[in-house]
Amino acid sequence: MASKKKCQIKHAIKRAKERYNIYLRYEDIPEIVKLIQSEQSTLILKKSIRVSIHEVIYMNKKFVVVFDSLRENIATFLPLNFKRKLDEFNDNFLREMEEKDYENNI
Repeated sequence: MASKKKCQIKHAIKRAKERYNIYLRYEDIPEIVKLIQSEQSTLILKKSIRVSIHEVIYMNKKFVVVFDSLRENIATFLPLNFKRKLDEFNDNFLREMEEKDYENNI
């Protein structure tokens, strides 16, 4: 049976193909991990102590990845528009909270 780390790599390569139409090799994943660990990525979201989402440039292409710090591995590739959708969600949420706060203070 394959380890969790190997299963993550296989899954990540599959998602990179589906979402970015790029063929990554097994050896590419540790290179992307090195970029994250050396702070050559942009942190988008810290999901937990173990999981974070990063925007990273590799082979002159921008990717959004889920990083598993426990296994020091890429868990998956997210769609490139993830950051934009997250920003839109946060903007809408803050706007709604401000409106509710304003309504409650009237």
